[in-house]
Amino acid sequence: MDGHQIWVLASLVELLVLIGGFALTFWRIGKLERASEQARSAAQRLQDQIVKLMAVQELGGAISTIDDLRRSTCLTPVPVLPDRYASLKQDLIAIRGRIPDLTDQQRSKIQGAIQQLTNVQEHVYDAMANGKAPALHRVSEIISRQVDELGRILADLKDQIDRPGR
Repeated sequence: MDGHQIWVLASLVELLVLIGGFALTFWRIGKLERASEQARSAAQRLQDQIVKLMAVQELGGAISTIDDLRRSTCLTPVPVLPDRYASLKQDLIAIRGRIPDLTDQQRSKIQGAIQQLTNVQEHVYDAMANGKAPALHRVSEIISRQVDELGRILADLKDQIDRPGR
């Protein structure tokens, strides 16, 4: 082999090494992009779980507040009740908005609880306006049913958190 052939052969080897280096670089970039996407996806799932966990805690707090209100209905001054119902409705509306993967049935039940609280609130306002005492035993029954419905939703959401991906 003369010098020219060695030079051509060396150039070809250099070209092959260069092409191999580019291929290896692109393969590693692709691998990094996939790893980055997996990390981004895992972070998003974690964020969703944290948001759901916070909403579950808020729903648990709202249920406790509703249940406390139900138990203390006879003890709470009637003029205070409508404000407490209004506050609970706002809490439930916020909770419903924070949990994006509620089923239609769960959304409907939360909306039903909100509507029932509105009905109870109006009942108390009407009774106060007419100088009568509201039928607190009836209010207590309505609230008890809503606590039960919201409790089932809470249990379902806790189960989803404990077993993600189901």
